[in-house]
Amino acid sequence: MTDSSPTADDIARAIAELLPRVPAKDLILQLKTRPQAESRHGSASWGAPLQTVAEHIHATLYGLSGVPASTLACGCRRDQGCTCPFPITEETDRA
Repeated sequence: MTDSSPTADDIARAIAELLPRVPAKDLILQLKTRPQAESRHGSASWGAPLQTVAEHIHATLYGLSGVPASTLACGCRRDQGCTCPFPITEETDRA
């Protein structure tokens, strides 16, 4: 990684510019299946704090240790029918 490489904070700020009146620390990044794809993939959504997602992206791009994807829970529960790889578990709920 060179000195000009973006940091996780740079990535978070760049994404946050899409909603310029809100600081990056107050944003959640949410992904959702677009309606046209629901017939192929089902209806799905996922969200996490923007800074956490930026740290994961940064670590993935530069081969660094960082926030493992398995810590990025989708927000749904396996006992409520979630089939994604990272649902919230009872232990996560209590934390």
